Amino acid sequence: MEYGEKMKVYIRPWLTVGDSESCSERIEAGCVHIYRSDMPDYDCQLHSHVQDYRLDYADGHELPVTRLRQLSRTLMGYLDDIGQIHIHCHTGETRSPTIALFALSLIEDRHPFDLLPDIYIPLWRQQERFANFCVSPLRDITRWYESR
Repeated sequence: MEYGEKMKVYIRPWLTVGDSESCSERIEAGCVHIYRSDMPDYDCQLHSHVQDYRLDYADGHELPVTRLRQLSRTLMGYLDDIGQIHIHCHTGETRSPTIALFALSLIEDRHPFDLLPDIYIPLWRQQERFANFCVSPLRDITRWYESR
């Protein structure tokens, strides 16, 4: 797979992750668009899905518990209302897998560390890419899970 081609990876029947190109057509899912306000050219241009949530988040930055709580309400609403969640960032390798890990932990009530292979393996098998989990957000997601 070459960079710049559409990337959409099925993590669960109800959860997909991808890059900005995966958002180039209407998706019958609640869509979490992860963008960087300091890099507006990297944002996808389509925000007309069944439901859209825009998350301004840069690679490796902290994910405060208040932000995770808001995101959890959004994700649960998508699952309840639509039954499908699509999460994407620019390349689909760092931010979208990180937020997908949070979604899996939230919805399946499993420790994030136990779910890492559930992200790594589909990304590799379907796109020959690795998820790049940064320490700070992984720590924040783990703390969120362990403090519930």
